[in-house]
Amino acid sequence: MLGVCCRPWTGLRSCRYLDEMTFGRDHHQLAVKRDVVLGRIGLDSLIGNPSLWSGVEESFQQLRREYAVAYASHHARYQDEAVELVSRLEGMRPQVDAIARFNDVAEFGGPLAEDVPGRCWELMASLRTCTVTDDEINLDSAPGCAECLLPLNEDVPRRDAALVIRDTDRAMRAYNRRLSAKGVRRVLAHPTRGQLDKFINLVQVGDLSALSNVLDDEVLEFLRRFVRSG
Repeated sequence: MLGVCCRPWTGLRSCRYLDEMTFGRDHHQLAVKRDVVLGRIGLDSLIGNPSLWSGVEESFQQLRREYAVAYASHHARYQDEAVELVSRLEGMRPQVDAIARFNDVAEFGGPLAEDVPGRCWELMASLRTCTVTDDEINLDSAPGCAECLLPLNEDVPRRDAALVIRDTDRAMRAYNRRLSAKGVRRVLAHPTRGQLDKFINLVQVGDLSALSNVLDDEVLEFLRRFVRSG
């Protein structure tokens, strides 16, 4: 524990609280104030002159108020972005699941983006969604929300999310190109009306990103047979 105080219980608790504070890139001034208060708590002069503690305590309480305002703003912004990102990733679930299933079908030309499903679900699990509203956040005992434990220096992983979304889209487009190429070769090799109708119907469903929304064992087996027989 940092510092020694003339009021051991209060000083130790204050030091612990200050130690647990976190600061993002936009909170440099708050970080400096924290260091100043923490340094004052550790001054040896407090031991010989307990009256100095009132000034230190006032500075500590002012810092807590400023920190609470910054934290509430950060918590609200993070939750808005996290909820939006969770919704977007949930909307991608059919495509992500489709990649995992397509990767197990040798006829589709070999696996693509094998790590995408794991990255996607890990990303969703890492998001600190929270039900505590801004006016319900209590920072009396600790400098963070007791439910989500969001630090002030943690932001929504936008870059990781963008990479997962990009890689999912690339894999689905690659699988779509493979299936389309197989279909074209099949139609050219067997230009019967029935084969042409099947291929046209498949194309009309949309690309595999759309088809993944209705992907089940029967549809997957149809695609497998369609590719294999070509």
